[in-house]
Parts: sequence; C-alpha cells; structure tokens
Amino acid sequence: EDCTLADLGIDSLGMVTLLDDIESVLKDHGATDLLNEIDTRLLQQLTIAELFSLFDGLEGFSDDRLAALHAVLKKLRREHERLQQDRMRYDARWSINLVTLNGPAEPLTHVLLTGPTGFFGPFLLASLLRQTPYTYYVLVRASDAEHGLARIRENLHHARLDSPTIEEMLKKRIRVISGDISKHNLGLDSNEWQSLATQVQAVIHNAALVNYVSNYDTLRPHNVEGTRELLRFASTGTRKEFHYISSTTIFGWTVKGELFETDNNDEMLNLDFGYAQTKWVAEQLVFGAERQGLSVRVYRPSFITASRQGVASSDDIVIRLLSFMIKHGIAVNATNQISFLPVENVADNIVSIFKHRKTTARTFHVTADSYYNMMDITRLITRKYGCEFVYYDIPAFVAELKRRCMPSDPLYPLLDFFTRSQNKIAAMQQKRYNNDQYRAARKIEGYADPSLEEVVSYLMKYMVSDIESGVDEHDEHDIEQWATP
Repeated sequence: EDCTLADLGIDSLGMVTLLDDIESVLKDHGATDLLNEIDTRLLQQLTIAELFSLFDGLEGFSDDRLAALHAVLKKLRREHERLQQDRMRYDARWSINLVTLNGPAEPLTHVLLTGPTGFFGPFLLASLLRQTPYTYYVLVRASDAEHGLARIRENLHHARLDSPTIEEMLKKRIRVISGDISKHNLGLDSNEWQSLATQVQAVIHNAALVNYVSNYDTLRPHNVEGTRELLRFASTGTRKEFHYISSTTIFGWTVKGELFETDNNDEMLNLDFGYAQTKWVAEQLVFGAERQGLSVRVYRPSFITASRQGVASSDDIVIRLLSFMIKHGIAVNATNQISFLPVENVADNIVSIFKHRKTTARTFHVTADSYYNMMDITRLITRKYGCEFVYYDIPAFVAELKRRCMPSDPLYPLLDFFTRSQNKIAAMQQKRYNNDQYRAARKIEGYADPSLEEVVSYLMKYMVSDIESGVDEHDEHDIEQWATP
C-alpha cells in the first residue's frame, strides 16, 4: 500500500480509465467540486493507501467532509508541484568537472549515436550514413550486438529505408553497442566504457522516452539521468562534441509572442507535464557542460510527422488527434502555430547542420518556416479529400473530445492531457517560433520545407493505409516508446 500508482507501472490507458471511474463516482455522490482537483498527474503521486483513505466512506460525506477533502487534494497538488520544481532545479545542476577538455580536438571519425530505433531514429541513422563518412557506434537496448543489429534492420525496414546501399553501409560503418542510457555507464562495463570513450569524437543523443501522460519521476531515469551519463561520457577520454536532439516543449505552455533560438526558458515557466519537464532539465545539463568548455549543439524539433512514403507511427499525438477529428467530423477554431515537418526533412536538415564544423550557432528550432494553424490543415483536408468538419472553439472542442472519446479510441489515453491543458493551449495562440539560425545553417546544404499540402498528403497517405490494412489495434502502452520528441 506504500506504492504509488506510478510505481505499480500502470500505463497511460489504465491511468485515464481510473480517472474516468473516479470522476463517475464523484458525480454520483454530488462531489463535482472535486473534479478540478484530480487529474492523472496527482493520481501518479498517490500511494494506494492515500487513494483509498481519501475516498473511503464517500457515500456518507457531509458538505463539511467534502470541503475538507477538497482542501486536502488542493494541498497535495501544491506540495507535489513544489517538490517537483525543487527536484527539477536540483537535477538541472551540472556538477561534473570536465577536466579533459583542455587539449585540441581530434579529427572527427567516430560518433556515438543513441536512439536508432523508434520512429525518428532510423531516418536519422540513414541520413547520417548517406551524408557523412564516419563510423557510428550505435547504442541499442539489446541482449547482444547481433540482436541490436537485427533491431536496427527491422526499424529501417519498417521505415522503408532498407536498401542494398544502406545494408552495405551497416556492415562497414556500424558498430552496435548493447546498452541502456538509463543505467550507470550506459549499461557498459568499465573496460567497454573506457575503450569507447577513447575512440569517439562526437555524441549524437537522440534517445528519449516520449510520453505526454507519465510524470517527471517516471521519465527522469531515461531523459534526465541518461543525458547526464552521456555528458559524463563526453568528458571522458578524447575531446568530444555533443549534439542533443531536444524539443520545443522546453518552453511549456508559454504565452510569449516570439520564441527565439537563444531563449532557454531559464525561469522554468509553464512546465506542468513530465515530458516537457525532463527535456528542459536535460537541456540545462547540456548548457551547464557547455559552460565548462564542452562544444554543444541543440536541435529543437516540434512535431515530426509522416514521411513522403506515408510512414508514421500510430502512437504519434498528431496522428491520434487528426484521425479522431476526421472520424468524428470535428475541428478546432484556434490560431496556435502548428509546425509539422516530415521525418526525413527533420533528419536530413539536422545531419546537414551536424556535419558542418564551422556553424557558429548553438541552438536550432527545427520548425516550419511558414505560419499555419490547425484550421489551415483541416480546411486543406476538406478541400483535397472531402472531409467535412464542424468547428468549435477550444473549450467546446475539448468538451466534444470528452463526450465522444471512448476507451477503445487511440486518443483516449491523452484525454486528461487535453482536458487539463485546454486553458493553457488557448492562452498561447500568439506564440510563434523564430528559426533564423536554423534557416541560416540550412542554406549551406539544407533542404527546403515541403508545402503544407504535401505534408498533409503524407499524413493522409499513412492514415488511409492504416485503415485499408485493418490496423485498428493500438499498443496498450500507447506512447511509451523510444523516439525523439
């Protein structure tokens, strides 16, 4: 009974189902005032004993007892938020002395890459192999190198990137390292760690656990401590560059008008869900290492969407939301900037920046050059594909989500996320990404954005093929996967 719900490993679907059950009980007993005090973030922090003690004897609650419970829940929420912020500030401190960074950098020949599987990883790996001549040590969660290489091949095949040329490159230039970024020394023994650290001159850190429902503590071992271990690796052996695949979520629910690439959300504002919190802390660690002399570059993609061939992931939040909107014929009337970039464009442009040693900028917003919003996307879908929508403002749209979304729907695990975030989404409609440094770096050898019509066509190609192939079953672990944000 001392375990929290998060400790028990309840997945996002189970958490939202439990929340739905609790809301039904509260409504049945006239305790609707408590609804705003309970969400999946709070549930993940409660122990089993606390959960049952809070609701024990609910049927006989008087108004005074309901008011007392309301106060207890409010206090628990405040305490949780304070403790979480304190933990984030503590975790963001960089305390390792990078004593090896005084010597000259060796020529770049060998690179450590994390996160080669998932959705984005295969595209990044394939682009690195095509655009650069380096040897890549690829960190994979696997029982051995043979198993790891099989996982890489499987993901390349799923992404429709396998070819005789790629296979030849895999054989010649890929060295599989079986490890885990959440473990000490990346799961390597001391000899492997030291040997690898002396051979590698750059790290590309792409691995992350992506989940919009899990809390900070659940994601912390992979997204925060994994980054810390890799930065420690970068301080060992030869002098190294550190390239970090971050996310625009480090700005949280910002209400700023224009977000510059030099902005880092130093004040830790508007961060209230675990994934954004862990990416912010990881960035702070990277910048802390930079202040001690480590050469770093940070790439912040927004939404990475379907490839030109219509390869995407059913776990993607964009796919889940758009498919739900098309199925039910509802859309949102909002002006929030949306940045959808096809996965190969994101990979190719990050690699084109990575391979140029003289790029002076440090942080890049890997975002669409043009402004557009969700209404532009749904109107294009109507015009090109004949799907009609009824438009709602943000609160009414979220109310429709709650009314229509069933536990069997792929969007259901994200229902609480949208419900508790709707006011924050509405407040940030003037936010715009500035990506001047990204554009300037791309001019060297980068790739231009496809049109919005092309981007939408890739998404539709995936969703149509998903329906035609009869793939309507979704992983119960929803968005818990190794992927980039």
